[in-house]
Amino acid sequence: MIVLSAITEDPVRQAGIRHFFTTAGIAVRPFDADPGAVTIGYGTPPADAPVRIRIAHAPASDVVQGELYGESWRLPFSAALDPVSEGGEVLAWVSVNDERHPCIVQDGATITVAFDLFAETGEWLCGGRDRPRAGPAGDPAVLVVDGYEALLVSCIRRACHLQGIPFVATAHWPQNHTSAVCLTHDVDELVKTYQWITRPLRYCRQGDGAGLLRQFRSLLAKIGGKEPYWMFDAIRRMDDELQIRSTFYFLEESMAPRLLDPSTWNVLGRCHSLNTPAAQALIRDLAHDGHEIGVHGSYRSFADYDLLAREKGHIDTIIGRSVTGIRQHHLNLDVPRTWEMQAKAGFIYDTSLGYKDRPGFRGGTCFPFHPETASGPLPLLELPLAVMDITVPPRSAGWEICRTIADRVAATGGLLMLLWHPAVFNPIEFPGAGDLCARLIRHAQAKGAWAATAGEIAAWWRRRSSALITWTARDGALHITFPPDADDLAVDIWLPEGSTAAIPKSIQVFVREEQHFRIALGPLSMALPTTLEIEYICG
Repeated sequence: MIVLSAITEDPVRQAGIRHFFTTAGIAVRPFDADPGAVTIGYGTPPADAPVRIRIAHAPASDVVQGELYGESWRLPFSAALDPVSEGGEVLAWVSVNDERHPCIVQDGATITVAFDLFAETGEWLCGGRDRPRAGPAGDPAVLVVDGYEALLVSCIRRACHLQGIPFVATAHWPQNHTSAVCLTHDVDELVKTYQWITRPLRYCRQGDGAGLLRQFRSLLAKIGGKEPYWMFDAIRRMDDELQIRSTFYFLEESMAPRLLDPSTWNVLGRCHSLNTPAAQALIRDLAHDGHEIGVHGSYRSFADYDLLAREKGHIDTIIGRSVTGIRQHHLNLDVPRTWEMQAKAGFIYDTSLGYKDRPGFRGGTCFPFHPETASGPLPLLELPLAVMDITVPPRSAGWEICRTIADRVAATGGLLMLLWHPAVFNPIEFPGAGDLCARLIRHAQAKGAWAATAGEIAAWWRRRSSALITWTARDGALHITFPPDADDLAVDIWLPEGSTAAIPKSIQVFVREEQHFRIALGPLSMALPTTLEIEYICG
């Protein structure tokens, strides 16, 4: 019942359109003249299109910078703005230099979005706003893409209700889970090496006596036979307590650091061989225990396809099957070239898109997405990184930042991707870091998050995206058609205000609110596409 009349050959705008409908889980069909449908007009819709939502396409005005805001939310805004009448109900404003301008307006049965929303989201997704470091300005935890898309979803839902019909969307995550959380570990090294020099020197420069004492205690433990960076047993115990499984990305650096140049130690002085019996036994044991194994691409591999493919092939050989995931060392990305090489090498997903200096969302989204190239979307999925341990301040300040990000992801319904290096689970050298990780995962789970490995997240998202769920609503009957093998799939149904629905008793209902239902499709699926009928009465 959602019709899209969009005329654009711009790949950036096409990327924004594709991402929106895939992420929102909204079934859409090309333009037809069905008067009962909600038609979204973008570009130049046909004259006979019963447009209910108009989205500005390439406004001719100058770009303005300010804030886009409604009753209880604010988002950064930097776009051209079409003039729009205030004659109807203003749903959102843009504030520029203490002046406000209407941005989203409902006038009768038509809703107008006065900026090129698909161009803005597409620009983020295509790397036009990409920067590896957040820097001090702005709030890196703002989900710009997700915020803009949530606005459009609310407009579509409102337009459906103005038509007197329900709004239906595929749920983001399996069954009754409202978000997802994934714990990953970049295995940069198996033993502590140059850090025996650099960390004491750092604490001396900082005048940190407690830090120096921790290094001394760690050295005593090393002399006693306990390797300070081999913390895999501690991670596995934590995972068992949380009833989760982690994803481990293993590094094999081929370039040697220069002994007299300490600046190369951090990027090149890491693990140089996975051929030792201890390393290979660890990798196989983790895989056997249900943890996921992936590639931590070496420092230069983000720009070297042969090196990338060779590193993948080695880990494939160790575990006896093809690994599907990668994260580049130091989060190095050449957008979109690195993604193209990863896809060519046979990876299913990457999870390198994160800030190097602060927690936050480098791509403006916390949802998986297919990176865009000049020739269209890649089969590779990007799973955006949200929090990396070394960017989190210590003590209570770190928890507050992590909780804020986790709460934003939960409110958006997205993916909380975490990176905790194995070394930080050493309580002598990094007191509290492991506990913070466990606390953050429990917090996400308490809010309904599905805890899964990165590979499971990628596999789920690909299956969800390919499941064609369509719906129609007419004469008080809602028909939802879904494919075979709809295991774990669910749909959200929002009724117009004051309406009621008769949900058959045979249907499993996860959420039952006054105007909102989430129902399971899996128990109803059959060998052929299935249509479910739900009767509703408009208030």
